[in-house]
Amino acid sequence: ALRQQAKAMLASASADGRLADILGESREVLEADADADAIREEARAALVNASGDGRLLSALSGGAEIVFAEEGVTTLREEARASIISAHDDGRLAALLAKNSAPEVVSVAMTVKNVDYSSLMKNESLAASFTASVKKSIATELGNTVSEADIDISLRAGSVVVDAKVRPPPGTDLQEVHAKLSAPDSSLSTAVCAEISALDGIAEVA
Repeated sequence: ALRQQAKAMLASASADGRLADILGESREVLEADADADAIREEARAALVNASGDGRLLSALSGGAEIVFAEEGVTTLREEARASIISAHDDGRLAALLAKNSAPEVVSVAMTVKNVDYSSLMKNESLAASFTASVKKSIATELGNTVSEADIDISLRAGSVVVDAKVRPPPGTDLQEVHAKLSAPDSSLSTAVCAEISALDGIAEVA
């Protein structure tokens, strides 16, 4: 693309006379001498001179800007590559990737019986309170080591199936968290039922 733009600019400069003005010396040779080799050498020398003293750059400034921009991109790529290598070698890259990687999640599901899903979802306020109650119960079951903001709840039919995704703090034993929430002797189901039963209006969707 860069070569094509430069070629087009040279053609344009030739057509409107700018290139002829720059290469005045070679134009005189073209008119005075039919020796093709001499013409090529004179034209080449004129181009070199025009390039050296800035005339060619001035006439073809658009093309020069493109060349400089491309060189700048190449330089930036090299600097970025060097920075990545340096960050990898001193451990900063690994730390950054660990910091920005997707958090590990513990997923659990439970069923709340005797509540009609469709009726619950039609009452937005009650559904929000229902979700908040489940979050609170999970956080309490985990000893409040996980904030309610790190618990995502989705509801689906059958009576009401609760899908919970818990994001424990880094370094937490995920298997231990899952076992605590899903163990047969877990008090989570009792806590969830108690919280939900206390909600205003829950009897209307039972």
